[in-house]
Amino acid sequence: MEKTKYDFGYKIKKDSTTEWAFNLIKPNSLVLELGPAIGTLTYNLKEEKGCVIDIVEIDVVSGEMAKRFARKACIGEDGNLNEDGWLEKLLGEKYDYIVGLDVFEHLDYPIEVLKKLKCLLSENGKLITSIPNIANNAVLLNLMYDKFDYTDLGLLDRTHRFFFTYKTIVETFENLEINIDSIDAIYKRIGQSEIECDIDKIPENILHFLEGRRLGDVYQYLLVGSLDNSIATVDKLKKMEYPKEFCVLYDGKYENHFYSKYVGDKVFYEKKLDEEKAYEVASFFPIEHACLIKDFNFELNIGGEWKNGIVKWISGDRISDTCFVFWDANSRIECDIANADKIRFECVVYELFDKEKELLRIAVDEYKKKENQDNISNAEKELNESLVLKGVCSILFNGLLADSLRKEYCNGLIDIDVMIDKNKNIDTVRFFPSDNMCVVEELFVEGIKKDEKEQINPIWINGKEIGEGIILFDEDEKSIELSAGDYDLIHIKCKCKDLDDDVIQIIKKLVNEKEIKGVNNNGKTIS
Repeated sequence: MEKTKYDFGYKIKKDSTTEWAFNLIKPNSLVLELGPAIGTLTYNLKEEKGCVIDIVEIDVVSGEMAKRFARKACIGEDGNLNEDGWLEKLLGEKYDYIVGLDVFEHLDYPIEVLKKLKCLLSENGKLITSIPNIANNAVLLNLMYDKFDYTDLGLLDRTHRFFFTYKTIVETFENLEINIDSIDAIYKRIGQSEIECDIDKIPENILHFLEGRRLGDVYQYLLVGSLDNSIATVDKLKKMEYPKEFCVLYDGKYENHFYSKYVGDKVFYEKKLDEEKAYEVASFFPIEHACLIKDFNFELNIGGEWKNGIVKWISGDRISDTCFVFWDANSRIECDIANADKIRFECVVYELFDKEKELLRIAVDEYKKKENQDNISNAEKELNESLVLKGVCSILFNGLLADSLRKEYCNGLIDIDVMIDKNKNIDTVRFFPSDNMCVVEELFVEGIKKDEKEQINPIWINGKEIGEGIILFDEDEKSIELSAGDYDLIHIKCKCKDLDDDVIQIIKKLVNEKEIKGVNNNGKTIS
């Protein structure tokens, strides 16, 4: 029999979408499977779980192979989801599960097909689907170099008709009133998928941006849907952590070096030393990149007792006894370890990129001017105060995207007038100071009616207060909601500073966060 490109055999591959779907389906269930190919899932559900399966498959060769394990089989013309032949044959059925793994991106009208599937789902039935993520970092990177090359399989399968991102998937399900019971993903970093990328040519700032995207490594979204909108969504999505590597070198000799990997920003290293080698100096290389080291702790164990060790020299700038800045990849800390039986290093490592380095240089220069300063606190405040960038703010009326406007501002100073159209029955004005994570200071809002002016307190602020009059916006929706009242115009004035994720993480570790519950027009806190 002719072999198709979707013939992967009948053994379920580990960590595949097929394995994920198989594990979700309960024994003895009635299942509708869309696009089963040769019937890998069909076969295993029948043989291993005693399920009854109906299939819809447009490819005749694959469909004939899968048909052997199915009760009803809509194949060829009847298996074309863009037409209604399959629906006419299956109408009246109520399935416990409808499975569509990497199917909807191949359709001319995926939304229409999803609408039809709703009538085939039982009251407690589940829709199990996997959908490729066109916003994967590998695709974005190639687009930067004017590359969008179709492939035989994968994200850019040449038979794909529709492309989906996280937001378009969620919006599609919401518009169709299909509840998302859970959402998970399969992840593939740049270089791990079928999309070829020359990672060595990626500029550092672009790689930093891509690695910082929370869902940038998502290859396929895995969704379980239902008709029960009372079920709270279980969000299993996560940002992939990239492993980093540090090195410890003893007495400056390469043959005495040790590498170890870590994930996140915390480094811990402890080692019992060889008495015969009698090492005197340990050189600690936290990362091959410019970085900020905080909370550095070095200890020696001599005769069974731990005590603080001495840092002899660093290749960067020492801000305090526990905080160092390294401006390039040569991040090196030399410590005296003479007579030690064991040593221990602990610290927090933040990678620094061009903008962060520029801002930290200001902080370091300020620190050096203060001879009697005991710690880094004032210099780090200078870092926070110097984050000023140009940007664009947005206004949404009554929460409607269709009724919105965008205004540019320069040098971090927002000073705008928002006209209230009396013909549109506007109740609320939602102000987005930036498209990015940011800090807002000195917020002032004024309502104007004819010649009368009055200050307006926000209804709600979706941010965190990190200081008096300073609001940190680090979530997806960075907004301030205002009442339109009966004003003719609302005047908004504030300072706004865009931040990168690394800078936000530094700031959040340097200050005490305080949640903003929101403030009503009477100035009282809303719980």
